[in-house]
Amino acid sequence: MTMRVFIQDQHCPGDTLEITAAVRDLCVSHPDIRVNVRTTAQELWDNNPHLDKSVTRLDNDMSLNIEMPLLKNANSHCWHSIDIVRDYLADQLHVHIPPGPRRVDLHLTEEEKDPAWPSRRYGIEGPYSVICAGGKTDFTVKIWEFDRFQKVVDATPDIQWIQIGAAEHRHKGLRNVIDLRGRTTHRELVRLMYHAKGCLCGLSYPMHLASMQTPYGHVRPCIVLNGGREPPQFSAYPGHVMLHAIGTMSCCANGGCWKARVERLPDGDPKNLKLCEHPVKCASGQTIPACMDSIKVSDVVSAIRRLQRVSRIF
Repeated sequence: MTMRVFIQDQHCPGDTLEITAAVRDLCVSHPDIRVNVRTTAQELWDNNPHLDKSVTRLDNDMSLNIEMPLLKNANSHCWHSIDIVRDYLADQLHVHIPPGPRRVDLHLTEEEKDPAWPSRRYGIEGPYSVICAGGKTDFTVKIWEFDRFQKVVDATPDIQWIQIGAAEHRHKGLRNVIDLRGRTTHRELVRLMYHAKGCLCGLSYPMHLASMQTPYGHVRPCIVLNGGREPPQFSAYPGHVMLHAIGTMSCCANGGCWKARVERLPDGDPKNLKLCEHPVKCASGQTIPACMDSIKVSDVVSAIRRLQRVSRIF
């Protein structure tokens, strides 16, 4: 018997990308379950063949708000974030959902796949990689030192870097990059990442986005500045190089610390109660977690050069 399910989620776009993979696995394994969604980044569902637009918030058999109860066990189990969302859907619908490919599920039109689009839209000529030098204002524990991002750019003049980042978040402008901070919609960011040769970022929306399909037949390499917040197995996708400190510091000896901020912010948010235990003030004056401080510029540059030697990409 057909079931009509409406899924809602109010979390960030990175969470929406995880949901796309879980919905794909649900719909592929259970075509009798008709699904529609409403999330904060609805553009990420454009062209998605798994959705049934006739299912609405007011017309459905079951309405779900995505939760992740297994998150509390992420340090002790080899679960990816997609697995946790998929398990929640399976539990609520009382079905088994076999896992599909470990990548987000995005669907581009032939026009969006046009290799000439980056040039037409932004004047980008030739191969490029994406860099996200910052992060959300409410999760500052995920942000690496801005000056180190600049040093990576300076050390890799052979790479054409495209800097991205939401205007409302913390993203310091870099020199010798094409600056697209605050200039991309969700859909434009999808298209930029689709054509990108590689990505450098923290634990972020672009990290998930980098796992999407590529036009060149292999996974897109992404160097992720993980630090000690999350266990690598929870966040990593195929092709990701996770630079982390898990197991090397007391605060993340047994897995991710799951802290939110490196310093208190004057906003009264409960995230102020989840402060980094070992903040470090850098020479630039920026304060970052000690786990992120342990990631050196040379670590990132070496990872990029290794990827270039092995796969001739990035």
